[in-house]
Amino acid sequence: MSGAFFGTDGIRGKVGLTPITPEFFYRLGLAWAKIRREAGADAGTIVLTGRDTRESGPELEKAFARGIEEGHLKARSLGVVPTPVLCWQMGNLKAGSAAMLTASHNPASDNGIKFFLPPGRKLTIAEEKEVENCLERIAPERLPEPQAEEGANWGGEYRPYLETVLGNFSDLSLKGLRIALDTAHGATWEIAPQLLRGLGAEVVCLGTQPDGQNINDQVGSEHPEALRAMVLAQKCNLGIAHDGDGDRVVLMDGDGDLLDGDQLLYILAVNARQRGDLPRDKVVATVQSNVGLDQSLAAQGIEVKRVPVGDRWVSEAMHAEGLRWGGESSGHLICGAYQWTGDGMVAALSALRVWIEAGRDWSTASKGFRKVPQGSGKLPVARKPKLETLPRLSKACEEAERELAGTGRIMLRYSGTEAVLRILVEAPTKELVQHWFDRLETIAREEIGAPRTEDANGDK
Repeated sequence: MSGAFFGTDGIRGKVGLTPITPEFFYRLGLAWAKIRREAGADAGTIVLTGRDTRESGPELEKAFARGIEEGHLKARSLGVVPTPVLCWQMGNLKAGSAAMLTASHNPASDNGIKFFLPPGRKLTIAEEKEVENCLERIAPERLPEPQAEEGANWGGEYRPYLETVLGNFSDLSLKGLRIALDTAHGATWEIAPQLLRGLGAEVVCLGTQPDGQNINDQVGSEHPEALRAMVLAQKCNLGIAHDGDGDRVVLMDGDGDLLDGDQLLYILAVNARQRGDLPRDKVVATVQSNVGLDQSLAAQGIEVKRVPVGDRWVSEAMHAEGLRWGGESSGHLICGAYQWTGDGMVAALSALRVWIEAGRDWSTASKGFRKVPQGSGKLPVARKPKLETLPRLSKACEEAERELAGTGRIMLRYSGTEAVLRILVEAPTKELVQHWFDRLETIAREEIGAPRTEDANGDK
């Protein structure tokens, strides 16, 4: 069963289809309790749960909690909270583990679950296989009919985290700033505005009215167009956008230009080195990050360690080498000075601190950062054959790599959380990016038989 359910970031899928059903989540709770008991947890050990604002969340969470309780551990729900809040509360409440019910940036028709162990780390591949093997030994059981809900409740236990972060950033004054904030109708809808206002900012909000169906619907870090319009119309100093569960962030300057995770990691790393807070003068990024990040940081005396896509690999590499800063181009940043989980709110405040020190000028804060022209996009697929078995696509990749050798790169990979093929091209010129992206996308569509993608995003 290896790899049967877990993808790049936990378990994810369409609601109502295995594995995103109450029956499966009940079995998953039983399996998780059994594994934790075998690892030494006693009957009083708490398994914390949290969820984002998807309509399917409460029923799935209750089914999972029932499995935990029948597996002789104690389930405690924090309600609707961002992923970083759940992980922080795990330490605050001395819980043995935590589970977040979310599909992150995916639409409301999806849901999922990801597990955490102290001090906020995700499961290793071996631990995921252990869960899947345990599931295989647990017979399916029909759940009783779910109780009727009394009405949607989008609240959660986040105040201890809020107070701690406000204390950690007590030296950061946002007074006089007008900030546009997009919380994607997701888990940060309530806490993120309070955090910014608590530091003195005037906040104009977008995506802060969850109804169970509108999470990530043309809002959030994956859809910055609405935020850009608000920044310009409301004459904001900057914009901030989170994803559905709050572990990602992208920033936007007052002109509506985006700062992605690569630029933010550069800003944070250079500032950390200046403050003597960059162990080994090294950060961690994934293979998805622009090669310009490596070149720009190298000029500042900072090394980049590359790992596979997924914040789990970023966190593991940081732990292994004693590093404090890492992240993904998506805006999934880990600020190890605060906690070992991706935290979009803390990452945003850390970047704003540098921006203010730089005279409220992003060009000064990111001086020396240069991206190589890049085009990226995703092609919907109905199946995922091994890429090396596609002769025309393999030949085109070889031709591209020969032409771009030493000056750019290409990367094709299937998403671990969506039915898409991700295509990335970096080259010395936008024209070359356009050429190779279009060619690879066309061939991939013809060989896999997928419909045409909407647009590439990035510099293409």
